[in-house]
Amino acid sequence: MFTFLDKLFGIEFRKVEEKLWHEKAFSYDLYVADKLRARIYLDLEARESKRGGAWMHNYQTHCLNEEGEEQLASAFVVCNFPASSDTNPSLLRHDDVVTLFHEMGHAIHHLLSSVQENEVSGVNGVEWDAVEFPSQFLENFAYEPQVLKMFASHYKTKEIISDSMIDKLVRSKNFLSAMGMIRQLEFSIFDLKVHNGAYSQNEVQEILDSIRKETSLIKTPEYNKFQNGFAHIFAGGYAAGYYSYKWAEVLSADVFYSVVDEGIFDSRTAKEYSNIILKSGGAKSMQELFKELMSRDPDTSKLLRLNGIS
Repeated sequence: MFTFLDKLFGIEFRKVEEKLWHEKAFSYDLYVADKLRARIYLDLEARESKRGGAWMHNYQTHCLNEEGEEQLASAFVVCNFPASSDTNPSLLRHDDVVTLFHEMGHAIHHLLSSVQENEVSGVNGVEWDAVEFPSQFLENFAYEPQVLKMFASHYKTKEIISDSMIDKLVRSKNFLSAMGMIRQLEFSIFDLKVHNGAYSQNEVQEILDSIRKETSLIKTPEYNKFQNGFAHIFAGGYAAGYYSYKWAEVLSADVFYSVVDEGIFDSRTAKEYSNIILKSGGAKSMQELFKELMSRDPDTSKLLRLNGIS
């Protein structure tokens, strides 16, 4: 992954020899054009009493402090991959690789910021419907043959992953993708409409029923009361913002295919992405930054392409 990021964005990772909270945690300094930019801490293996899941935490933010001195950014990436032993390395499934790329997308978005104000540097101040754009953009590369063949090999025989296996991975990802997409659209449209006024119980049901007439291929049973337990919009912070899941995918798929079509490691868009998106943090609206990068509005057709829908 470090080699890939160096080839794509010119980020060099240099291991730091320091004592951390666990023997399987590591830290690396990030250099761009031989200049120190940030530090990242990686704690990737599962162990007893460790919190489950995977996440990026922005520990420090790039900015100028009160004395006008530059503060360099730092961040953690924490995962729960299979534990290594004295006889075996930590062997990752493909979805583990996707997770690692996703969290690293968040990390470099935070770490490579050059903004001087703390509150809008890195991931700070980035709109809710764009904060997943850099993470989804990077995770898409975990399905690209050129990228997978840099590291995806059998840990004993060193046999590199075959084209047929990569094709199966992509087809598996895209299985029933259209059904999943219209389901997400149902959730998103319902969320926006139900937050557009004060409605009675019956009116809420009527709104959901009308949306399902447009989006559902299979009729939902009358006893279904999904809306009463839609936790994302009631307890998860996504009220009137559930659409952000899909909108961030639109942005990420659009830029991703520009890089792929130009040639991953010869891409002008990849270099401009680093200079425009990663460096700017939340100092400008992502709508402005996207137009600056692509010289146009987002193209939703790329999301269909990403999901195998022509």
